[in-house]
Amino acid sequence: MDRIAVCVCTYNRPLGLRALLQSIAGQRFVHLADDQVQIVVIDNSPDGAIAASGDLPAGRFAVSAVHEPSKGLSVARNRAIDEARRVGASHVAFIDDDELPHPGWLEALYATVGAMGAAAAIGPVVPIFERPPQRSLPLPAYADRRRPRIGGLVDDGYTCNTICALSAIEAHSLRFDNRFNATGGEDTYFFKQLRDKGLSIAWAEDAVVFSVIPRHRMTAQWLWRRWYRTGDIEAHLGRYSPSTAAGRLANFTRGMARIVAGGARIAGTVLLKSWRRPDAVVASFYTACRGAGLVASVFGHRYNEYGRRSYR
Repeated sequence: MDRIAVCVCTYNRPLGLRALLQSIAGQRFVHLADDQVQIVVIDNSPDGAIAASGDLPAGRFAVSAVHEPSKGLSVARNRAIDEARRVGASHVAFIDDDELPHPGWLEALYATVGAMGAAAAIGPVVPIFERPPQRSLPLPAYADRRRPRIGGLVDDGYTCNTICALSAIEAHSLRFDNRFNATGGEDTYFFKQLRDKGLSIAWAEDAVVFSVIPRHRMTAQWLWRRWYRTGDIEAHLGRYSPSTAAGRLANFTRGMARIVAGGARIAGTVLLKSWRRPDAVVASFYTACRGAGLVASVFGHRYNEYGRRSYR
């Protein structure tokens, strides 16, 4: 009988974690049973207060919490894999501590990965804003979804809404790369490795989670920094290592091309749409920001989004 470890990596978000666990308790099953689900909380805060207190909502599912004192997303997610293995899970599912799943979320993920014969499945992430967003924000930028190819497969993945077979992880010794521990993007690289091994990722359209967007993220500057970071991450996904001469040349060339193309896109959008579509103006910076991140990587700069005191 299959068993799913639903893993949550958390850092100083007790209210978000509690809301998530209460939401998971409302999952509806047709083909799964409650005893097939184990919730595993990885407390990545320095003091491990959540893991130490044991003060987690008692619900339908068994819940365990462990303290991972070494800070970083890669470390925490690798610990989650180890804990999923320890509790005898056949599958590991990831969801973030600032998200709320639809009642049919987990069964949709599980059903999809089984029906497609895939190593992993991911589902859509829909934003919920803490306050009504201003007109200047491009709302689709806060969502995560993919357009599947014919056959229902996608080319990459993320850990904010996923399930993966532990057998695939173990057979290919897949781990989250510590180079992305403070920058983020560890999930992008993990699923790239999975695809490079010839494994597939399925799209689970009905496995919806809702991401709570706090006020401090509801700015153009936050989006631009996010897009800049994706350029830095992209530098590590190319054919060549970014530390080699070939890698630096490739990333510099790609980055400059994007900055030029992105600059033209910004200018055109400002000229044609600024008076009626301020959100389009903000969104037009996407290409240039990614290009800037690529160029910055050539000179050794990395944007450590998760290296600060708290994950934001």
